[in-house]
Amino acid sequence: MQGDTEVRPDYFAAQAAKTGMNEWDLLSTLEIWRRRGRLRRIGLVLDHRKSGYAVNGMCCFRICGDTAAAGRALAARNEVTHCYERPACEEFPYNLFAMVHCASADEAESRFAGLKECLQDVLGGMPESVMLISTVEYKKTSMTFWE
Repeated sequence: MQGDTEVRPDYFAAQAAKTGMNEWDLLSTLEIWRRRGRLRRIGLVLDHRKSGYAVNGMCCFRICGDTAAAGRALAARNEVTHCYERPACEEFPYNLFAMVHCASADEAESRFAGLKECLQDVLGGMPESVMLISTVEYKKTSMTFWE
């Protein structure tokens, strides 16, 4: 169940057929793996540009206070597709990142403003921030864990 797949309403039935299983057996196996901690999630990578989202905005924040609370607040917002913390460095002092996909630069700026307001409410002050807009996409592939 890795690599590219086609969009279809019977996704799990099609995946099961590829392995010679029926859909119920595949779903049961996945649930067992989930309960045992072997499977955390199943995710699909959307080709957002083909879906009408032409602008990617990586919203970068310098959080000096409760990074976990700030991260949870951003991650809870529907417009954020992924959110993570990384160590800051002297040249780029931001340590909390949230990605938004939008149809236009104006929409991205509006969403960025909303994220800043959210963090102001959580942290009690406006963190230093910058949004980086992607200009070219060089590669986008599904995860591959086994060859």
